[in-house]
Amino acid sequence: MRAAPAVEHDNVLVMHFGEGVRSLGFRYSGDHDIVYSQPLGRVRAQIHGASLLLHVHAGRRRSPQVGSSWRAALHDDDRHMFGLYTQPGTMRPSSLNFWVGGELLVNEVPVGEEFYFAQGSNWLSNNWWLGSLAGAHDVRDTHLRFTDIQGRAYCAYSLWPNEVQVRACPSVAGTRNLRHAHVSKRQ
Repeated sequence: MRAAPAVEHDNVLVMHFGEGVRSLGFRYSGDHDIVYSQPLGRVRAQIHGASLLLHVHAGRRRSPQVGSSWRAALHDDDRHMFGLYTQPGTMRPSSLNFWVGGELLVNEVPVGEEFYFAQGSNWLSNNWWLGSLAGAHDVRDTHLRFTDIQGRAYCAYSLWPNEVQVRACPSVAGTRNLRHAHVSKRQ
């Protein structure tokens, strides 16, 4: 039996501006992983009203190898990963369709580390994952908290499998210290 041809889809993540967020931006760095037989086309960010639309033109074939490379990019640390519309207690994806990395900007200020966006699937549909070494997620939380290079804290809250709201959060010393701990390990 012959496999179905690979199809490139326009996979869209919607990031709404919340309280304390005037703008969002994303610069794709070229970092990515996808099943070798699947296409990866254009990755672009587009402002639409008070939202950033991240378009990833890619195939949708899940793979544990893609999930493994995503986890490796985040130092295999669950605290840096956040899944939208996952089962309670799910801290990491086992398989993913693809992931891309780049520079996330909030209010024109970069987040302290590369930011990763991945697509997998849950019990209902395709869903997205967010991750950054500048971020911290706890199983009790409903969001990923991350800091920009000036130490301002933001939180990304799950709204739907493909939608988040990013808003300013109170600073937490542990989030900023977590980012600096990883920066110092690389030096």
